[in-house]
Amino acid sequence: MADQADAPTSEQPPPQPDGLWETLGYQPSLDGLRGIAILWVMTFHASFDQPGLNMWGGWLGVDMFFVLSGFLITTLLVREHRGMGSVSLRNFYARRILRLYPLILLALFVASLTTVFAAPSSGHRTTPLGLLAMAFYFVNWVDISHRTAPIMGLFGHFWSLSIEEQFYLAWPL
Repeated sequence: MADQADAPTSEQPPPQPDGLWETLGYQPSLDGLRGIAILWVMTFHASFDQPGLNMWGGWLGVDMFFVLSGFLITTLLVREHRGMGSVSLRNFYARRILRLYPLILLALFVASLTTVFAAPSSGHRTTPLGLLAMAFYFVNWVDISHRTAPIMGLFGHFWSLSIEEQFYLAWPL
């Protein structure tokens, strides 16, 4: 009889985690990690024009951004699912657009200006295909397919934002 009392029944709720997802709010330490990632990327890019200076860490900084983004987005999705019982993809994508698109539009405006005013041979111009790739987050694919031709001009770094946004398209599903 004691064996039956100790056996789990279908009426018992499943074990609950320690509440990490519910209590994980703003974490200043993550801002610190972002700062380190930014410094790694900036020193890596600054070393390109310095003969003999070969700074490491740029790719590590990009990887750190990807991991942090994945963690933060997963935290938001899990919290929403636990609180509401589901995830609203419409709301998720609307929040992403409202958060990123004002700056993307500014970058598109500046990229358009460089396309019009930069000298064709300067390498600073963004082509119409590059502008389209920036607007719809496929710079990484344009970059891969046009390695020998300068398509993105000053905005080649948008490849990482494109990869992140493509991740956001798939991950919530």
